[in-house]
Amino acid sequence: MPAEQHQEPLLQVLLSSIAPVERAANTLIAGFRRERPKAELAEDSEDRMGSLQQQICELLIKNQQLRMSLELANAADREEQDDRSV
Repeated sequence: MPAEQHQEPLLQVLLSSIAPVERAANTLIAGFRRERPKAELAEDSEDRMGSLQQQICELLIKNQQLRMSLELANAADREEQDDRSV
């Protein structure tokens, strides 16, 4: 029992000492976000947009390759069926 009573106040002290540090960190992070120049934010956005456009192009190319492969496979299946029916 005495150990439990000793742990509870210690836990409260730890939690109460963490809260100010957390608030300070959050304030610092928020300040950093506000201080970034708009040009830098725009550049980051452009970089992300360029990356997304590149990924979309790669997906479109892959999609076209898969469609062509599917068409070839379907054509080969039709030829096999035609050969069997003759």
